[in-house]
Amino acid sequence: MFERILVAVDGSAHAEHALDRAAELARRFGAKVQVIFVMTGAPVPAGLRHLIEIEYETPSSGVGLAPVPEGRFPASIDPSRRDEHEEERRVGLALLDRAKAHLAAAGIEAEPLLEAGDPAEAILRTAEAGSVDLIVLGSRGLGTLKGLLLGSVSAKVSQLAPNSCLLVK
Repeated sequence: MFERILVAVDGSAHAEHALDRAAELARRFGAKVQVIFVMTGAPVPAGLRHLIEIEYETPSSGVGLAPVPEGRFPASIDPSRRDEHEEERRVGLALLDRAKAHLAAAGIEAEPLLEAGDPAEAILRTAEAGSVDLIVLGSRGLGTLKGLLLGSVSAKVSQLAPNSCLLVK
């Protein structure tokens, strides 16, 4: 029934549940799985940054989200100015690694995808380009108040997708 599944992650609990459902379906149907994180250009929420720092910040990880102590870099570098886009990319890559490991523990191999732009549009574009049969995403993510007022990513994707969508709580 399903040959290709796209699952979106954003660090939310609902996205974690979506990974579990995608794994179940992939195992049942022998489907290939792609995992997508979409960079929006918005600042990384403090809670998500903290989660990634705890789980992935090691000297060899290269994630490098923890602040650098003063005096450990050239005077020309201002430690208070972090490149938000670079930080979001690092968080996205860490979330994709985490999702890939989560699926691997369930016996599912996944292809990680890091995209940029409006999350709903990027998910839909990726699904279309990859001939995806099913999009799996959390019913609620880490969206902003603006997202609540304008409509959630899951609502947009489910309304505009030409294929099946599974919204997971």
